[in-house]
Amino acid sequence: MNKIVLSLFCFAMFFWAKNLHSQELSYDMIRQKVEDFAERFEVEMDYADFVDVLYYFHKNPLNFNDATEEQLLSLGLLNDMQIAALLEYRQKKGNLATIYELKDIAGFDYLLAYELRYFVYVGPPRIKSKTPVKTYVTRGRHDLIMRHGRVLETQEGFSDTSDSRYLGSPDKLYFRYRYTYRDKLSVGLLGEKDAGEEFFKGSNKTGFDFYSAHAFLNREGFVSKVAIGDYHLEFGQGLTLWSGLGFGKSVDAMGTQKGARGLRVNTSANENLFMRGAAIELNPFKPVTLTLFYNNKKLDAGLEADTASAEEYFFSSIQESGYHRTNNELSKENSITEQLFGGHLKYSKNGLVLGATLYKTIFDKPLIKDVSLYQIHDFQGDNNLNAGVNFSWQMKRIGLFGEMAMSQNGGVAGLAGMVADIFPRLKMSLIYRDYTPEYQVFYAAPFAEASGAHNEKGFYLGTRIYVGRNSVMNAYYDLFSFPWLRYRVDAPSQGNEFMVDYKKNINRHFVFYSRFRSENKMLNQSDELYINQPQPVQKQSLRFNFTYDFSNDWYFQTRFEIVKYHHQPESQKWGYLLFQDFKYRPTDKPFDLSIRYALFNTDTYDTRIYAYENDVLYKFSIPGYYYQGQRYYLMFHWDVTSRIDFWFRFSQSVYFDRDVLGSGQDEIQGNKKSEITTQIRMKF
Repeated sequence: MNKIVLSLFCFAMFFWAKNLHSQELSYDMIRQKVEDFAERFEVEMDYADFVDVLYYFHKNPLNFNDATEEQLLSLGLLNDMQIAALLEYRQKKGNLATIYELKDIAGFDYLLAYELRYFVYVGPPRIKSKTPVKTYVTRGRHDLIMRHGRVLETQEGFSDTSDSRYLGSPDKLYFRYRYTYRDKLSVGLLGEKDAGEEFFKGSNKTGFDFYSAHAFLNREGFVSKVAIGDYHLEFGQGLTLWSGLGFGKSVDAMGTQKGARGLRVNTSANENLFMRGAAIELNPFKPVTLTLFYNNKKLDAGLEADTASAEEYFFSSIQESGYHRTNNELSKENSITEQLFGGHLKYSKNGLVLGATLYKTIFDKPLIKDVSLYQIHDFQGDNNLNAGVNFSWQMKRIGLFGEMAMSQNGGVAGLAGMVADIFPRLKMSLIYRDYTPEYQVFYAAPFAEASGAHNEKGFYLGTRIYVGRNSVMNAYYDLFSFPWLRYRVDAPSQGNEFMVDYKKNINRHFVFYSRFRSENKMLNQSDELYINQPQPVQKQSLRFNFTYDFSNDWYFQTRFEIVKYHHQPESQKWGYLLFQDFKYRPTDKPFDLSIRYALFNTDTYDTRIYAYENDVLYKFSIPGYYYQGQRYYLMFHWDVTSRIDFWFRFSQSVYFDRDVLGSGQDEIQGNKKSEITTQIRMKF
């Protein structure tokens, strides 16, 4: 009965939404990218790097009439084609009069201009003057964040009866300090403790289990960037070297070309996806940029002794969880050293970008795997050499881009793509990729169906069509194959994916979108059979999403999603998710309140559904909803003063068909899992 009442209420809200106020698309952009990434790769990540940039430009908008190529790249929302087209337009026709003039430039459209208005503006070019170095250290802003969270129920690893009890408390702690002067200088220190890790005792006598620090300088001149400590490298299309997050297929069918930002600062708590050492970017003359880098960091791995010599050690895999909660996990902590050094040369002029990357990776101990058949092409040894070339070329209303890469063993990988404005209301993107099974690389994030950059071929066709004045449809079809075996796929296989997304701004108060996605792959019939014959797997989903505001103070979102999963010869499995979001943000009060109530029912874990949840600043929650139950959360945010912010969040999942949740050391006796998070931020 409660489910029926909630369903009727949610859809009644939809029909009541015709006189409502518009939402902030800036948060929708973040939400959509993070939600798609989490659903595709099923990993819990820290997306602070992505949010930091948008948050900065939201508070300090970029002037499109005097922004340099480097500044446009740093925004992270534009590709090489769009940047080249904008610079050419300014050179030929002068300054833009309004942000919506962007729709007349190749690669831009009304929708993109509407979204960019949260991060950029159009105004008279500023008179540029040299900033004294003293100003960098006296006129900046200090930002301090402290966070605490924990699961309220007792998990097996924290119980007194556990045979392998976690060494630390169930508290999750986070600390971040950052000093910035505009986008010119950044100095920061970050610390994180996961639940179960020790704090100021045992293995962590200095406090947090993980620390990250950086000093980053960005200026004009011969030496344009300097990074010391932790940083990121992004080059080309992510095939040769890309250390940060790299979003691939998404609802944005035209977002296929990556906008590589080169050397940039690291502000996230990801314990693996970063470089640690020093890097410098030089501009020997105007169209040429040279980036030199050195990375030296410790990695977690289980060491094994060589039977021929007890003093010789090797490792069979790198542990990427970042957890150090038990003696077994601690035995793998910082057990190997990774060094990486090399350079990237870039030429950029008149819409043409050429790049070349060369670097060497060295481990202090060899990687030796007792491989399964699907892993026979994986890297083994203690060093690897990677080299690649990339290009992009903007010609009127067509942009071409691509990258070729090679590893030390002779493995090669390549991709080539095109984005084009066919007609004012029709845009198209194409990508062909061929990553051989032999290609070996540790830091890469190219456009791909699977994670990694090997053992995949594919052809992608995407299109964006403007239907009427306020409607847009994105669609893509991706045909891919895997020439060699994969995990749980004991034969070469193939598949395809189709997505269509229709979005309509009914008025400035109300936005609706519907999305259908169908994916077909191959998967072993059973993990228990000695000889497996992969069988077709089809997963389809249909989503309806409504966002609307009753006034400037109230924001609502309603979503219904249904999923079908079919792994032949088994029967079809189904699942659905229905949730209602409420947000109260009074314009005359220093606080806001967010609430969600969700019902979900899935036949199996395979029909799980992911959904982004509002969380405290720089923390991200994208849970998978599966089995039968309800979930709700409440988040309160209070601007205590102009310099102090406070957040409190409570969430709980209640399962109707489970008496035990989780497994192993994370097991909870009962059908509820509750979590609290508190955070304070001070700006001075």
